[in-house]
Amino acid sequence: MDGKAPDAELVGFLDSLRAAGRPTADAERLVRSDPVTGALAAIGLDAASMAAERAEAFRRCVALCPAVALDVAGHREHAGLGPAELWRFYLPICQAVRALRPGGARALVGIAGPGASGKSVFAGLLSLLLLRAWPEGGGAALCPMDGFHRSNADLDAHALRARKGAPETFDAEAFVRCLRRLKAGRTHTVPRYDRRLHDPVPDGARIGTADRLVLVEGNYLLLGEGAWAEVQALLDLRLFLTTPAETMREAMIERHVRGGRSPAAAAAHFARVDEPNSRLILGGLPRADLVVERDAQHRVVGIRRPPPAGQAADRLTGSVCPL
Repeated sequence: MDGKAPDAELVGFLDSLRAAGRPTADAERLVRSDPVTGALAAIGLDAASMAAERAEAFRRCVALCPAVALDVAGHREHAGLGPAELWRFYLPICQAVRALRPGGARALVGIAGPGASGKSVFAGLLSLLLLRAWPEGGGAALCPMDGFHRSNADLDAHALRARKGAPETFDAEAFVRCLRRLKAGRTHTVPRYDRRLHDPVPDGARIGTADRLVLVEGNYLLLGEGAWAEVQALLDLRLFLTTPAETMREAMIERHVRGGRSPAAAAAHFARVDEPNSRLILGGLPRADLVVERDAQHRVVGIRRPPPAGQAADRLTGSVCPL
């Protein structure tokens, strides 16, 4: 939880799991002493009682370390994944997600956070790990909010292209309608955003009735105003990703340059649109169930409960999102 390097005991334990397994008591003891366990208990997950399951999931997934290749909006991304990060953070979150399906009902998991905080990569990793560790569960389908960008033609018609990325440049009503259908367990085809085209693709991915877990990721899931206000209630678990502000700034500017802007134009767009959006998005942090902290190297280094609404700004003045 504190982001420090894993201690020798944990490293030794994980090495033994790679080889031939260790007694369940070792797994339970390490889980009970981990501060992450307390954060998970606050959402009703008894992580220690699930230590043996986590150990088996680790054995199934550790071959993915140290990095995984993912397709993110038409671009190939490489996500780092260390053994301790897998054990302490990703697998407990996977267990929390799996626990959301009483009676087999479909569950929607929200992954919110500012632009370039790593939501798409995080969601892609969770989906992959869920399928690898629990193949009988079918993994998790993905529903990115970015697919609900208004088209460039529509933005041009309303003089909004320069504001692209702000809340009003998304079709929030269509997004909410999609989530309602998914929440009801119905089949739905969700649009996706293609960063090569810089436009949404209408028929991106089909989510069928057999998909019982859906990972919904996007900037404004916890915005709490206008049409966005309904989103929070449709989510069974709400995660919020935080990343150091300078890391997000560099990643967002790089994304704009990759999309065809000059470095100067990319930096100007960040200052005019992306940075104010980040401040707006951070206002939704207290509405999350759990905060997932990532460092400048894009590693998950902590899971904690969100601060109360009145303390949110104070808690964001350190290394995490100091906007």
